[in-house]
Amino acid sequence: MDIGSVGEWVGGIASIVAAGVSISALIVAMKANSFAREANDTSHKTLDVSHKGRADTLSQAERARREGVASQLQAWWVGSDTSGWGVEVVNGSSGAAVFRDVVIDVKGDAPSIRIAVLPPGHYFVRAKSAGWDLPKPIVSTDGLMPITKSPKHLVTAMKFCDPLGSSWLWRVDDGLTEASSVA
Repeated sequence: MDIGSVGEWVGGIASIVAAGVSISALIVAMKANSFAREANDTSHKTLDVSHKGRADTLSQAERARREGVASQLQAWWVGSDTSGWGVEVVNGSSGAAVFRDVVIDVKGDAPSIRIAVLPPGHYFVRAKSAGWDLPKPIVSTDGLMPITKSPKHLVTAMKFCDPLGSSWLWRVDDGLTEASSVA
C-alpha cells in the first residue's frame, strides 16, 4: 500500500480545507443576502409609510385649503332705512372664486334665496312680500344694520358649489361640511 508522498498529502489536505472555506464563504454570502433582502423589504415598507404619511398630509392640507375657500361664503339678515329688510350675502374670496348654485335658507315662511352665480363681493338681497329681489352689489355698508338678536331673522342653512365643483353645506347647528360627507 502506497501512502503517497508528503506533497500529495499536503495537496489533498489543502483541497479539503479550500472546499471547507468555500462552503463557509457560500453560507456567509447566503446569510448576508438574506439580511440584505430583509433590509430592502424594511426600507420599502418605511418608504411606503413615508409616502402615505406625506399623501395624508397633502390631503389634509388640500382639504383645509378647499374648506378655506368654501368658508368665504357668508350670509346674514340686515335692515336698512332706505332698502328695507334683506340678507347680505358675501363672497369674501380674495381671488376669482365664483360660487355656483347658491341656496340660502332662512327662518320663517320665506322661500330660499337662489343665486345661480355669485362672484366675489358683497350683495344685498331685499325681501319682498312674496320672495326675494335679485342680488344687488353693495357699494357701502353704511346704513345697513346687521340683525343679530331677532330669532325670526336667521340664516339657517346654505348649500353651494365651490369653483372646483365640490358641493358644500353650512347649517347653523353643524357648521360647514362637504356635502358628500353629509349623511
